[in-house]
Amino acid sequence: MMSNAARVYNQCPSDSLEPRKGPYDWYRWRYLCVWFVPITLFLSGLVLFPWAIFSLVPHESSFHDEGSHPERGWPMLIAALICFAAFAWMRGPAQQLRYRIGMGLFSGLGGVGSDAAPITIEQFRVEALRLRAYGARPTVVGNGWSNVLRQQTTRGPRLHTRRLVGRVPNQPLTWYAGTEIMDVQKQLKAMGLQLINVPSYGGVSLGAWVATQGHGMTGGAFTHGPITVKAKVHDLLTGIETDDGPDMLLDKFGRGEVRASQFLVLTVTLEGSQTLVDNAKMLRQGRWLKTLDDATWVLRKEAQVAVMFIGPSNTLALTWEKHKGDDVRGGGLLMDAGITMFAILGWGLSEPSGPGRDRTERLDKAPGFFHFYLSPIYIWFLLVSNLKNLELYTTDIPLTPDLTLKLTGALQDVYKTYSGRCELRFTGSRTYVDLFFWSNAGARAVLHVLSAFGVKKCALHPGKYQLNRGWFACENIELVTPYDVK
Repeated sequence: MMSNAARVYNQCPSDSLEPRKGPYDWYRWRYLCVWFVPITLFLSGLVLFPWAIFSLVPHESSFHDEGSHPERGWPMLIAALICFAAFAWMRGPAQQLRYRIGMGLFSGLGGVGSDAAPITIEQFRVEALRLRAYGARPTVVGNGWSNVLRQQTTRGPRLHTRRLVGRVPNQPLTWYAGTEIMDVQKQLKAMGLQLINVPSYGGVSLGAWVATQGHGMTGGAFTHGPITVKAKVHDLLTGIETDDGPDMLLDKFGRGEVRASQFLVLTVTLEGSQTLVDNAKMLRQGRWLKTLDDATWVLRKEAQVAVMFIGPSNTLALTWEKHKGDDVRGGGLLMDAGITMFAILGWGLSEPSGPGRDRTERLDKAPGFFHFYLSPIYIWFLLVSNLKNLELYTTDIPLTPDLTLKLTGALQDVYKTYSGRCELRFTGSRTYVDLFFWSNAGARAVLHVLSAFGVKKCALHPGKYQLNRGWFACENIELVTPYDVK
């Protein structure tokens, strides 16, 4: 009997090349070429600087008596300093953001006149009014991480929220939309609190988190909806501002890209959110998912955070639950490195369970795997390898222990054939399937598995790679908006 991965899909033989809605975006190649420049500048500076110093310092040579070469040394030193200065300028926060959203080398350095990066809400209102007067609808830009994952350029005019940051005065649980989640979490930590349903990477802005319905990896202890916070939203077509709750936010941002582009998040309020919890002491545990007992364990309602990483030979299940006993000092840096490697690649970890491997830590360590800043070099290599990250979610396969064991086993079969890895998460009746893949055929094989397990309807994460709609139809899966998967 063929495994799910071995079932060759013959019903859609023309899907090797994705049909394009318009001209080729060139996002990936533009980013690679742009960042080849500072890499070259930096390496050139490393060569020129010591050579210049050597030329300026008196020395002996088999070609000449003791002396220096200022006519050569000074131009080389100046060239080296220019290389380092240009490299540093391109690594500025604003420049990095512009390159992440797909701007070219020179426009990314200084921006373009049609774009705006207001500092206050009033300035946003003025800019939105100005653009409405010209009949233009701006594109709202957060920190540009969705552009990287979607491999998609943001077209102008653009309204940047990167300078609309910080806590709203006199509102201790309300922040401006451009504030990064890692900064919010640091301030919440000082209050003894944490947001639990946040992305693995904390560099995402609060506004983008709401607009793309970021969900994190909450465990069986939670059954909340896709959005759990309130926000002040500006309608870019009418100028009307509203204070919206979770349901209205999902209506505005979860009904498709066209409707979502009409709205701009100005502030986000966490007060009353089901996922704003105490920064409690947690017990982190891990297991290879091999038996029904393992599947029952990862789905247990005591776990506040739970996730399953699926590679070609194993499924790593991790959970965090509240712990009231003495501290447990297991694991360590090698264990953390192994978990991170397995989370990204699907391999590279020894036995995750057993004596000396469990550990207690505060909740602020649990939701995010990437507490550090992702540099342009990381993104450059991500795009060089053409690694794609898409996520889909559905309510058609509410996880039970038996289904979880069978589904993870079938997905392991996929990655024995195709490179990549898969991440399985759940909140209430929603199941999230998060893929890293190099081969389009690997993504199709995952869809085939999900269809075989009864998935009839699913949505794509708006902030990640957007797979060809036709591939879902070929597997008899209806692709719907996030609003339709509650």
